[in-house]
Amino acid sequence: NAAVCVDLNANAVCDTAEPGAALTGADGKFSITYQPADAAATAAFNQAPVIARVTPDSVDAADPDSKATAKAFQLSAPAGKAGQINPLTTLVQTGIAGGMTREAAEAAVARQLGIPAAKIYDYQGDAASSSAVLPDNARTAAKVTAYALELGAPLQVTAPGAAAVASDQLGFLNYAGADNYVARERKSDGV
Repeated sequence: NAAVCVDLNANAVCDTAEPGAALTGADGKFSITYQPADAAATAAFNQAPVIARVTPDSVDAADPDSKATAKAFQLSAPAGKAGQINPLTTLVQTGIAGGMTREAAEAAVARQLGIPAAKIYDYQGDAASSSAVLPDNARTAAKVTAYALELGAPLQVTAPGAAAVASDQLGFLNYAGADNYVARERKSDGV
């Protein structure tokens, strides 16, 4: 129940003039019919990413009895790889939008997540997580990425060999009052 389109103008939005599909089926499949006007339109279509808009009406095909999200968010897949639109392909498209080639973005995502690059496009065979078990696999990485997208967190893909980026994060907060709290900060040099 996600709306899918081809982002011909690369603005990361499904515009009315862009080819789109009906909502995805219960199996997550979609079909887009498009008749390009000329060779330039064909080339643009073949080089365009695909977008899927996930809403609270969308359902996770792996768990049909629950909603996929509480807030709407968007997934994307790079040109030529639209057979699987998922949170990990969205990371790849983020790298491409940042100036990487598809191959470099795939390598960067795989390295950052510690997964084989092939899992970016097919992680459904990995063990599912539960409240008791959170396996270290591509499926879990996809679930965490989807949650970050739902929260509106910006995604970042770092090119292999890029300089490390330092960061500070709130690691722990126990707040009982203005004069009674404990906070721990995590500092990273980005490596």
